[in-house]
Amino acid sequence: MREKILILMSSIRKNMEVIDGLFEEFKKVYKDYEKTGDHYRLIASGFFLAQIYNGFEKIFEEVARVFENQLEKEYWHSSLLKRMAMSIEGIRPNLISEESYTYLNDLKSFRHFFRHAYNAKIDPRKFEIVASSAERLSKVYKKDFEKFLNFLRDIIENLEEQ
Repeated sequence: MREKILILMSSIRKNMEVIDGLFEEFKKVYKDYEKTGDHYRLIASGFFLAQIYNGFEKIFEEVARVFENQLEKEYWHSSLLKRMAMSIEGIRPNLISEESYTYLNDLKSFRHFFRHAYNAKIDPRKFEIVASSAERLSKVYKKDFEKFLNFLRDIIENLEEQ
């Protein structure tokens, strides 16, 4: 179990670095879009938002695997996100707060649209809402993850004392 926890901790930290880089890229491209109105920059912004959510989902999957949280096969993306906002007594605390959950749910919905849209244009007004959620998420998620990393550190310390 110790190795699994240490690997999870390292993976979370590494994925946080990647997510932070994606947030920075998103902010640059979206700022360019706001200045120019260039639809291709809006599409590029959408790409980065989809990648940001993918990064979070990768972390969620790893947490679920380590703590053996079973996921429903149908609607597993929604189930996984909801599960990460839940504290599971005797197993693990929630990974994300309700606030982060709200923002991530917006990104998940956009990612679904972005992946499956065929011959559809991104509505700039609707995208503005998702961009705002991403901006807010970038400011709050680290606090959630640090709290969870502290929980993992406590597990390691307790295992070493035994």
